[in-house]
Amino acid sequence: MTNGQREAYFPQVGVVEAPVRHFDTLPLGHRLAGPAIIESSVTTVVVDPGATVERTAIGSLLIEP
Repeated sequence: MTNGQREAYFPQVGVVEAPVRHFDTLPLGHRLAGPAIIESSVTTVVVDPGATVERTAIGSLLIEP
């Protein structure tokens, strides 16, 4: 999977272009502001507008609203 953009609908803001990132390309400790879509081979995580997501050292995603 590659990084890119995709249209996504969020009730707060309507349809927006959201960046799409593959989980493996997220640098550890880097924060990405929503809206965003994080994809992996086993799941898709949607990050709402106004929230942030960070890949932690233990391999999970920390989402702060």
